[in-house]
Amino acid sequence: METEMTAVEGVAPPLTESFTLLLLAFFSSQMMNSKIAVTGKAKVEYFLDPTLVLESDSNDSALTPATRTPSKRKVDENDDSALFTSKHLFMPCSIVKEIEVDEDEKVEGEVPVLVKTSDGQLHKIRDKNQLTQLVAPDDYTGIPDVLHLPNVTEASLLHALRVRYKRDEIYTSAGPILMSVNPYKSITLPGGEDIYSDSRMLLYRNSTKGIAGMETPSKNSATDDKALPCHLFQVADRALNSLL
Repeated sequence: METEMTAVEGVAPPLTESFTLLLLAFFSSQMMNSKIAVTGKAKVEYFLDPTLVLESDSNDSALTPATRTPSKRKVDENDDSALFTSKHLFMPCSIVKEIEVDEDEKVEGEVPVLVKTSDGQLHKIRDKNQLTQLVAPDDYTGIPDVLHLPNVTEASLLHALRVRYKRDEIYTSAGPILMSVNPYKSITLPGGEDIYSDSRMLLYRNSTKGIAGMETPSKNSATDDKALPCHLFQVADRALNSLL
């Protein structure tokens, strides 16, 4: 009876100590998982450029053997081999702190920093001012047409391909041009249908018919139910319509 009277009067029962601790743990985990820091500043990330990586310092306590940059030499900015061999090519990274470098590596105007890529690897970058910042949300979502990226650069283009490839979206448009990344496996849709099935082919029939037959996926194609994903059938349909 006493409990019913308390509820009617709108007086909340006292919280137990265990329940209070549970609430504190919940809100703490929510803050840790949030991309917005306690200061209210959004997380800033940059594309890692391997040509900016400095020689790793084996005596640097900030770099553990498991996370130390593999390179033992200063990378020449004109050496393209660094771009072709780095597994961290244009991977998103965040700045950890500014660092001091050897006198022979110092260059006036440059600000060396320690960065951490999304896989936890640490790298010394010779100049943070030469890093290109990711633009949210387009650089994170992997949009179907890279010409709709806010900044069309080599880094943003390759990262868009990387994001889409991880989702088994092997086709990406650059206007009327179709780019394809070999998946080295069979790709099926969520329902189990093959992406090259006859029914899928029929969906793309006359899908590009219109002004000059040059329609390309819109910026919001990934979330637009009526838009068809980038596909080789799209190129075939456009070619056929241009002949008719």
